[in-house]
Amino acid sequence: MVGCAVSHPPTACRLRIAVGNRACFRHGCGGRPRPNASDQAALAQQIASVVQGLKSCTFDLSDVSVNVDRLSEASVAIQGVTVPLSTTDGWRMNTPTQLELVGSACTTWNLPANTKIDFNFPCDIIIPK
Repeated sequence: MVGCAVSHPPTACRLRIAVGNRACFRHGCGGRPRPNASDQAALAQQIASVVQGLKSCTFDLSDVSVNVDRLSEASVAIQGVTVPLSTTDGWRMNTPTQLELVGSACTTWNLPANTKIDFNFPCDIIIPK
């Protein structure tokens, strides 16, 4: 979702991506055996491995472009925790339409418990396509 939010600050645009826990349980998934629901520890481990394999640290913002000269005005948060703008350990824009998490930010995002990431950009640095 892209658009001006009425939250704080009132001139911020918010692009939110939430990754849900999707897995194929009925008949197994990708050659994996169907989980045994009575073994909760094994089930949790199997779900974690599936979810971790689904997440990417590169995000294509195909509907918008970002003015990369003003990235210091934007922010990214994983599970509500701010990620620094950094070319090696945080977030960066590879192109005006591609955001990448690098270093520990990517590691943090790939933890199975982390399913919410927020990209917050001031409205005037978003360029709709």
